[in-house]
Amino acid sequence: MKVLVLVTALCCAKVLAEDSPYVQQGIVPDIIDAPPAGELQVNFANNLKASYGNELTPTQVKDQPVFSWSGTSGDLFTVFMVDPDAPSRQNASLRCYLHFAVANVPQNDVAHGTILAPYMGSAPPKDSGLHRYTLLVYKQPGFIQTSAITDRRKFSVRDYASKNELGAPVAGNFFLAQFETAGSGGESVIGSAMYVTGVTVVGLYLSWNCS
Repeated sequence: MKVLVLVTALCCAKVLAEDSPYVQQGIVPDIIDAPPAGELQVNFANNLKASYGNELTPTQVKDQPVFSWSGTSGDLFTVFMVDPDAPSRQNASLRCYLHFAVANVPQNDVAHGTILAPYMGSAPPKDSGLHRYTLLVYKQPGFIQTSAITDRRKFSVRDYASKNELGAPVAGNFFLAQFETAGSGGESVIGSAMYVTGVTVVGLYLSWNCS
């Protein structure tokens, strides 16, 4: 009887995992090994939010959102936003491109964390299709002595989490975005610090050609 109950539980867990949007969109296994149990609330301007694969435009997400998740006083967290589809999902040679990283976040107060990589909104190259911008929260075992991440290309969330003993993500969310054509609001993206031409970046970053 115990064996039957265990097998049934394992089968149910597998079905639930396969129904997860993280699995359906390939975030599991492209970035993480299993779906996070908790939800990361990601609220952009104009009452827009990330919602497990909804599409948002680069203009809509150009400014850093407000983050919220379930955390206990005294806990410290690390938050990432990555694009596994750089420069495209079919040719992800830069997987993952790091768009945001902050460590030592008390409870869920991102403003008082240690910024490792300032926020960059989405900037999908032309004709590269939809990109899966993935946001993940990890609970830290304690304060992390860490430094700024200067090269955002080929950033491995798995490697960083393993190195700093973060375990699996406790919360997450993601949205989709694609290139904006002129006249659809893309001009504001071009005017931001994330705009790149070739490998020259207006600002501090290296990326791909999105012109």
